[in-house]
Amino acid sequence: MNIETEVVASTDLNDDLLADLVLDTCEDVTDSEIIEALGGDDLDAVEVLNEKSDALEGQTSTIEATTEAAEKPAKEKKAPKERKAAAPKVERDLNAIGDEFFQLDVNGTADKAAVIATRPTQKKVAEKFDGLFTSIAAGRHPSIYTMVCFRVLEAAGEVTSSDLVAAMKASASRSGSAYSEGTARSQVGQMMNLFDVVGIAQRSGNKLTFNKDSKLAERLAAL
Repeated sequence: MNIETEVVASTDLNDDLLADLVLDTCEDVTDSEIIEALGGDDLDAVEVLNEKSDALEGQTSTIEATTEAAEKPAKEKKAPKERKAAAPKVERDLNAIGDEFFQLDVNGTADKAAVIATRPTQKKVAEKFDGLFTSIAAGRHPSIYTMVCFRVLEAAGEVTSSDLVAAMKASASRSGSAYSEGTARSQVGQMMNLFDVVGIAQRSGNKLTFNKDSKLAERLAAL
């Protein structure tokens, strides 16, 4: 028998032994039994097979992990928060405001210099005078006192100082508390003076009559 015949015979014998192990038992065949059946000459072949098996398992695990990662939906990026538009800047200098904001009558023309010349000398009223024009030019509400009194006057058409004091006391201050009698009377006195000077209303004693042709009233109502 030549060497090739011996190898074939040995291989056949090993196959027969493996078959006998499978057929003769109902339990799983262990690696040690297979190795014992194959004999020492074939241990190298078993090791090669084991290494190939381990490599295949590793490749399978890598493929599965890659597939899993690909199947996971990408996290949606949060849309950047929109920044709130900055409030219009209030120009403090009356001379820097556009001439058109000094038009007092809807049918008249603007005379900036003449209007600024009527600025009251009383400090608190003068401050509200400035605040009225600068706020309107910036598209913002002037003081809360101005707006409370203006809304009541616009709605009623004609009011007394007592009406405005009552309205002021009924409204809440910025802190949430009601205005005192003294604060309400002081603010109303200033507003009656201001509205008459800028032509929003005509004053007669303690009474104001709303001027429907007032350009400033038109602008305030639109805010």
